[in-house]
Amino acid sequence: MRTKPVSGVLDTIGNTPLAELSALMPGFRGRVFGKLEFFNPGGSIKDRSAAGMILEKIKSGELEAGRSVIVESSSGNLAIGLAQICRYFGLRLICVVDAKTTEQNLAILRAYQVGLDVVTDPDPVTGEFLSVRKKRVWEIVEATPHAYSPDQYSNALNPKAHERTMAEIATALDGRVDYLFSATSTTGTLNGCAAYVREHGLNTTLIAVDAVGSLLYGDEAAPRLIPGHGASVAPALLDRSIPDQVVHVSDLDCVVGCRKLVGREAILAGGSSGATVAALARVRRQVPDGATCVLIFPDRGDRYLDTIYSDSWSRRSSARSPTCGRRTRSRYRPGIAGTRRLNPVTTRLLVLAQKEIEDILAGSPAAVVDAVRTAYRLHHREQTAVPHSTFLRFPGDTVNRIIGLPAYVGRPVHAAGMKWIASFPGNIADGLPRASAAIILNSLDTGRPTALLEGSLISAHRTAASAALAARLLGEAEPTGISLIGCGVINQAVLRYVRHLLPSVTQVLLHDVDPARAEALASGLPGGLTVRRTTDLDAALAAHRLVSFATNASTPHTGLDACRPGTVVLHVSLRDLRPEALLAARNVVDDPDHVDRERTSVHLASQQAGNRDFIHATIGALLDGEPLPAGTGQVTVFSPFGLGALDIAVAEMVRRTAENSGAGQSVPW
Repeated sequence: MRTKPVSGVLDTIGNTPLAELSALMPGFRGRVFGKLEFFNPGGSIKDRSAAGMILEKIKSGELEAGRSVIVESSSGNLAIGLAQICRYFGLRLICVVDAKTTEQNLAILRAYQVGLDVVTDPDPVTGEFLSVRKKRVWEIVEATPHAYSPDQYSNALNPKAHERTMAEIATALDGRVDYLFSATSTTGTLNGCAAYVREHGLNTTLIAVDAVGSLLYGDEAAPRLIPGHGASVAPALLDRSIPDQVVHVSDLDCVVGCRKLVGREAILAGGSSGATVAALARVRRQVPDGATCVLIFPDRGDRYLDTIYSDSWSRRSSARSPTCGRRTRSRYRPGIAGTRRLNPVTTRLLVLAQKEIEDILAGSPAAVVDAVRTAYRLHHREQTAVPHSTFLRFPGDTVNRIIGLPAYVGRPVHAAGMKWIASFPGNIADGLPRASAAIILNSLDTGRPTALLEGSLISAHRTAASAALAARLLGEAEPTGISLIGCGVINQAVLRYVRHLLPSVTQVLLHDVDPARAEALASGLPGGLTVRRTTDLDAALAAHRLVSFATNASTPHTGLDACRPGTVVLHVSLRDLRPEALLAARNVVDDPDHVDRERTSVHLASQQAGNRDFIHATIGALLDGEPLPAGTGQVTVFSPFGLGALDIAVAEMVRRTAENSGAGQSVPW
C-alpha cells in the first residue's frame, strides 16, 4: 500500500492489496490469496481497463477536453471507471445502459454527470441487451462529432492494462503463482495476465471462471442474473486457447461463494468474486499440496446488497433462473507453454473433420496466406524445426507411400506437430483422391496431443497459398491470365489463392492428360472468368506468363522452351520438369535441403550439375526483403517441397478459429 501522497485520484489505480485467505477453504493444503481490486478508486478492476484505454489517447492529444466525446456500452463497473476519468479530465461521456442497470449504478453515473442512453428492448432472438447496446453505441458515434468508443470488447489496450495486474501478483509472491482464477466477460483480465505469464515464463495454470449460460467457452446460451460475468456475445478479444482449464459456475454458485467469502474472511465482494471462490472449491481436490492459488476479486459487494446479499432476491432468483439450479462444471483446454496441468489424464483432444475444416478455410484465405507467409519468414530466420520427412515405402511397390512430416514453428505461431500423408496414385482410377492426410498438434507444455485435423484440405490450401505468394513475388504486378497444368483440387486451390492476391487474373487455360478432368474443373470455376481448354501442353505453356504445374507425374516429362520470356512457373508437383529446364531457369525454392531429394526435378538437376548453384533464392528470404538476382528474360521456376512448418502453421490457425467458434468435437484424451 502507498505511504506517500499522490498527485491525483487516478494515481491510486492499481497496486491493490493481495490478501491471504487462510480461513476460506478449511482443510485446504495450499495457500489462497485474493487480489482485492475493489481498492481501486472507482471500486473495481475496470478502473485499470478504463485508464488503459483512455489515458494514452489523452496524452497523445487524440482526446481533448471540451471537444472529445467518449461513448461506451456499460451499465456497471467500466462505466464508473470511465466516468471518473472523464470527469477528471473534463471529457464528455455517454454511457449506453439497459433496463437491467441498477438504480445505484445509475445514481453513481449521474453524480459524475454522465449522459445516459437507455436501451429498453433486448435482442428479439437472444433476449439479451449486449448486442443491442453495442449497436446503439456505433449509432451515437456516427452521429456525434469527435466521438470515440473505447470498445472494451475488442480494444487491445484492455488486456494490456492487466499485464500490470499479473505483475503485481507475481512480485508480491516472488513469482510463485501456481494457479490463477479469473472470472471472464470481455476476457481482458485473463488475456493480460496470460501475456505476462508467457513473457516471464511463469509456471502458472490459468483457470477461466465462466458463467453457466455464457457463450464464451462453449456452453449453451441461457439467461444469467449476475452482471459482469460471462457474455451472450463472444468478444473480439476472446481466445479460447489461453486458459488451461475452464470452470463454469451457476448464478447460485456465485451467491454461495460471496456469502462464504464474507462469512469466513469478512470480505464483501461482488458476484464474479464469488464465482472464483466457487471455482476453487470445485477443483480443490486436484490442486497439489503446498500450491499457491490466487483469486482475482474484481469489485466490492456494496453494489449488490439488494441482489446477491438479499435472501429474498436469492430465493426468487433460484426459483426462476435457468442457471441457478445447474451444477458447476469444469473442463480442460490446451494451455500455454510453461504451465502445469491440474490432471493430465483429463486433457482433451479437439477433433476436426473435413467439412468443419473446409468451412473455416473457405472463409479465411487472408488468414491462410498470412500463416504461410509467417511460417516462411520464421523458417528463413531459423525459428522453425523442420526435420526431413520420412518416407515409408513398401517392398516391390515404387508408387505408393506414407510420409511423416514433423515440424515446429516459433512465435508468434508457437505450435508443433506431425502431418501424415498417404499417397496412393491408383486411387484416382477408383474415383478416390490420390492422397489422404491427417495432422496432429501437440502441446508444447506436456507433449500430449491437443488436436487431430483432417489434413488434405490444409495441405491443398497451404500449397496453393505458397504458390500464390510466389506468383505475386516473382511475376508481373497485374497478370491477366494463368495456365493450369493438371486439373485436380490443388490447381483449383492455386487459382483461388492467385486470384485472392492477384485479382487481375481473369483468363484461365486448362490442360490435363485426361480431358474429362479439365472439363470437370472448368464446370466448377466461379463466374467472371474466361476459361479455355487445350490438349496441347506447349500451347498451355505459351499462353500466359503464369503457369502452375500440379500433376500426378512421377518422372520429368517436359521442358520449358515453349514458355514466353519472363514466365513464372509454379512447379507445385515437383517432378514435371526435366533437369535441363531448371538449369536454364532462375530457381526459387522453399528449402534447398528439403527439395533436393526424393528424385524431384531439383534433385535430378543438382545431380546432373554436381552442385546447387542453379538455386538462386528461397521464398522466405524474398519475403524478408532480400533481392532476387536479376534475370535476362529467363523463366523463373518456384519449386516448393512443402515444408511441414506450413502445415503446422495453417493447422494452428484452423485450431484457434475452431476453438473460438466452437467447431469440432472435444474428446477426453
